[in-house]
Amino acid sequence: MAFRCECGRLGCSRLIEMRAKDYERVRAHPRRFFVASDHEISAVETIVETNDSYVVVEKRGEAGRLAAAADPRS
Repeated sequence: MAFRCECGRLGCSRLIEMRAKDYERVRAHPRRFFVASDHEISAVETIVETNDSYVVVEKRGEAGRLAAAADPRS
C-alpha cells in the first residue's frame, strides 16, 4: 500500500510504500510517525528505525506531547 509521508514539510506529498501491518505497528505508538528519508526534523524528532524507503521518527518534548494528545487511537 502507499501512504503519505507524515513529515512536517509544507506541501510534502511523497508516497511511501509499505505493508498495512507495518503502518499499524508504527502508528500504535502515538509519538511515532513514518517519513521519507531525509524528511525528519532533528530539532523535535529522533530516528528510531531506518528502512530502505522510509524512517520512523519519534516526536520529543512539546511536539511529542501534542502528538500523543491528538492521537485518535488513544
